[in-house]
Amino acid sequence: MSLLTIACALAAAIWLTSLADSVELLGSARQRWKGYGYGLMVLCVAAVVLGAVLHAGWARKAGRSLAQGWRNTALVLVHLAVVGLVAWFVGPGIKGGFSAPGGNWYFIWLTTIVLSVAWAGSRGSFFRPAAPAADAAPNPSVASAATPRLFSRNAVLHVGLSWAVTSLPLIGAAAIAAASSR
Repeated sequence: MSLLTIACALAAAIWLTSLADSVELLGSARQRWKGYGYGLMVLCVAAVVLGAVLHAGWARKAGRSLAQGWRNTALVLVHLAVVGLVAWFVGPGIKGGFSAPGGNWYFIWLTTIVLSVAWAGSRGSFFRPAAPAADAAPNPSVASAATPRLFSRNAVLHVGLSWAVTSLPLIGAAAIAAASSR
């Protein structure tokens, strides 16, 4: 299922990239995020959405929490929207590509902040085991599932760690972009 998700996400990214020439909003995003940033963003959004859609049936059969899986997917999509918003403002300050001042930092930041959540989403990782029913008798030989949470620890760690790990490249790219625009 994960390979199908990745193949479909790649096809969707290629399709959305070709649409950027005729759809004004997509063209603006490609221009502001730079070509590689646009490609990464549409690939990652497609991987997360398609991963949730294609893994939902498996998750239900495996007794995973569909509600929490969709909440986790929404959290990750909000994360990607925030990344897109930050890139919307930082990207235009990067003059040129990888070799331009700040270009390599921008690419490092964007790649590292979105690929981990895209990989986890494409694997269906955000569908965690469901909490046991309230009327179920406790079975001491089976470890009990964690109490239900709004979001799974897996999704929160992916989002939180991606910002923590990538803050320095983002600051570097923003500082270089600001200095080069003067």
